[in-house]
Amino acid sequence: MCRLSARTWSFADRLRIGGNSDAAYRRAARYGSGLHAAFEPLDVVAEAWQRVLQHTHAFGRDPAHMTLSLRVFLDTVGTMDPQKSLHGSPREMRDQVARWRDIGVTHLVLDPVAPGGIAGRRDAALAFAEAVMPAFAE
Repeated sequence: MCRLSARTWSFADRLRIGGNSDAAYRRAARYGSGLHAAFEPLDVVAEAWQRVLQHTHAFGRDPAHMTLSLRVFLDTVGTMDPQKSLHGSPREMRDQVARWRDIGVTHLVLDPVAPGGIAGRRDAALAFAEAVMPAFAE
């Protein structure tokens, strides 16, 4: 059985707030532990993240404790916008992940796009796990 205590856990410790407006960035900075961006190009995410960090500092919170997550398509067939997708060879995907990491992304949420229904999406996720993720193991 798992027990949560208000003394040891709070939403602000683990809550990433999504959105793509200055109001959302302020909410993330004031109430959350970070920002969750979704389906945005690298430059847009980088700019949004800088705004969140500025707001965090302005609210008197430590920006070092903030995290940035990003939801992207895992696109094995090249049908989605490449600026909002993880695509290409395993090496190209590793390079994309590294670029996102360089702007501050700490967590990726993948939305697989692949032929073959659920089995195809599962296979795409497994191939990513085997060919790309080991390069980022800590």
